[in-house]
Amino acid sequence: MKCKPTSATCLIKFFIFLLCVSILFFLLALREWMYTRNPTAVKMGWNNGTGDVEKIHSPEFQKLIKGLDPKLCDRNVCEEILPMKTASYLSSGHHKSVYRVEVCGKTFALKTVHHEGPWQVECEKDRSECENELIVSIAREGWILSKLIHPNILKIFGTCFSDIAAQGEDSERIAVITELGIPYDLVPEQHKTTGFRLKMAHHVCQVLKYLASSPLGPLLMLDMKQQQFVLVHDHLKLSDMDDVVMGDPSCDQVEDCQREIHETVLSGECSAGICEGLNAMINTVTAGRTILRSLLIDGASLALQQVAKPLITDLIENRSNITDFINRLNEISSDISE
Repeated sequence: MKCKPTSATCLIKFFIFLLCVSILFFLLALREWMYTRNPTAVKMGWNNGTGDVEKIHSPEFQKLIKGLDPKLCDRNVCEEILPMKTASYLSSGHHKSVYRVEVCGKTFALKTVHHEGPWQVECEKDRSECENELIVSIAREGWILSKLIHPNILKIFGTCFSDIAAQGEDSERIAVITELGIPYDLVPEQHKTTGFRLKMAHHVCQVLKYLASSPLGPLLMLDMKQQQFVLVHDHLKLSDMDDVVMGDPSCDQVEDCQREIHETVLSGECSAGICEGLNAMINTVTAGRTILRSLLIDGASLALQQVAKPLITDLIENRSNITDFINRLNEISSDISE
């Protein structure tokens, strides 16, 4: 039965409708006010509305940047770090730039977006969308580092994130703060003694073992090479984790678990739909061809080269695993002198 315009029932329904609409607009306005007030608001669709606005305050991104405003001393430091006024440039890679920053009387490394890097230049999307993807990548790396606690993996102290409008055009939106290390490539040759090289090789092996059964599952490094390692107080540490794949590949049959890496055919076991051990094998073979070869053969003493070459060959041809390699490395460590 339709109500008459003058009936009390219609007026009540109309006022209820207006009240609901008012509450809705109030909640929307309140949410926008909270984003404006909060300098760590995650706005994936900033810069004139470009990007995926549905990702605003997405749970996934919040998970990545958990640990905002790291307390490196007795205060939160993001507000003084993100403007980059005290940062000194160190190096750049495909996605990131690394800076040296002094906070609370201590020195740290700061990883942030490489705005003019190869990835940004080659990205075919809107520039703000490309930068958003880099921000997510760096946040993901910070989250992964926070979960991997190991003496030979770079220690993270926190992640800072801010809407660019809160800091100014010259500031950074994201910064991952870590230990400051020396890239292995920059270690002076006179320091690369046989003992030093063997010790660093042991550190790499410990990383490989840890990645095979990390708290995040078996991890695959898509780009395992010496440039991803830095020296921190005589410990060689894995520093770049932005290309990590979590979990062994899925499979329906054993053929799905075969990979050819540098002419070496690797075969994992297809168990319960997972290629068990495949990530570890790929990491080991790749490390043998890159960082371990650089440590034990390239520029090493003749005595070390002679005993290391068969070990490296067996490793990269998948005739031995990382445990066998460590055992053989231990045997030669006590036999070789300078």
